[in-house]
Amino acid sequence: MTIIKVVFGKNKFNLEFEDGNIKNIFELKTLIHTLIDVIPENQILIHKGHVIKENLFDLEKLKNQVIMVVFKEEIKEEVKEICKSENCKFWGSDEKGGFCSECYINNLNLEKKLELEKKEIEKKEIEEEEIKKVEIKKCYKCGTQKKSYTILKCRCGLDFCLKHLFCKDHDCQFDYIKDKKEKLENETKNQNRKKFHGSQTENGGNACC
Repeated sequence: MTIIKVVFGKNKFNLEFEDGNIKNIFELKTLIHTLIDVIPENQILIHKGHVIKENLFDLEKLKNQVIMVVFKEEIKEEVKEICKSENCKFWGSDEKGGFCSECYINNLNLEKKLELEKKEIEKKEIEEEEIKKVEIKKCYKCGTQKKSYTILKCRCGLDFCLKHLFCKDHDCQFDYIKDKKEKLENETKNQNRKKFHGSQTENGGNACC
């Protein structure tokens, strides 16, 4: 024998029936209709502050429990749905998309996190595409292939990695002594030319060549 305590307004009833006679919420409402003048379609059953739904109906949990019966029309604006987050027992609201306040905030934070992760992935993909566009060069000494901005050209005209860039590290064939000598000679010629032009100007001559 199953006993359920029914509260309707100020009235209280004990609903008794044989085990197995009630298989769904509509049959329970039909049995309640024998006690109160409210048809099943207009009944809303509430147990421990939660609306009993067809997909959550569990008669075993209602045995010897108190359920409240209310008119659907009377609480049309007040009836709340359980938060649609799994395993959450708080009330949800239409303003928060069916979530309770806590789950609503958590859901917003999750959406923001997913959005940031999406942007990071897109940024990474763009960076990878840019890297692919960078020219790959090869060190003439060790053969290492690296991005062009880490492979530099020596004065001998060959490309080297930073490890072998200095002339002593790759047996550089560039004649630095000859190059320095030529620069000194050019500087000396320029200085002599300036002195010559200066003396011509002081003597009233034409400084133009």
